[in-house]
Amino acid sequence: MLLKDGEKLEGKKFKAFIYLLHVVLIDIRFHSWGKVKWWNPFSLYKMVVRTRNIAELADVFHNLQETLSNNHKHFDEKLFWEYVDAFRKRYPNETRDYRGIYNQSLDNLVGDDVDRRHAKAIIKWDKDPSRYSMNEWLRDIVVIYGEIIDKKIYGDTWTVPVRITSLIDGTWNTYADVGFLVDEAPWHLLVGGYTFKLWAGRDIATVTIL
Repeated sequence: MLLKDGEKLEGKKFKAFIYLLHVVLIDIRFHSWGKVKWWNPFSLYKMVVRTRNIAELADVFHNLQETLSNNHKHFDEKLFWEYVDAFRKRYPNETRDYRGIYNQSLDNLVGDDVDRRHAKAIIKWDKDPSRYSMNEWLRDIVVIYGEIIDKKIYGDTWTVPVRITSLIDGTWNTYADVGFLVDEAPWHLLVGGYTFKLWAGRDIATVTIL
């Protein structure tokens, strides 16, 4: 889809592409962590492969930022998704479904607000949560169902939108709404008493579903 002369990429599609770019940057951050161990030559090979993947991922998405900033009228959405799909075919085990993330984000956007399913929870934060905005969705937090080895994540990772609704006096605990961004996430786990860690570069909080 080429934008018509004077047409802008705006509204829900603009917001969905903004979120998609945010997800990609988080993934680049995840895959950038790691180091070469002098006693393990294989670690050098893994670093080379990881660096190549990061470079190709950046190459696929690098023009999207310019399009979003300037509403570039020559944005070819069909060609963009062909590049994204081809990248995923090359790395099926190391790449998230970016088209699916975009479509789900688009479905979740209603007017100017994000209207998504969520569960009520208490969150015990590792640092003073008063620095976070109240009643606004925080989007750069994930839960990891797997393990981290050499700063690389193995296993499923799901974005967890968090909306703090109130502080609990005298503690670093808050009441909050939590959920997942996409339908294929493990929603069935969000039942009363279930606990999990929130992660943003490190463990930052523990969630207990009410």
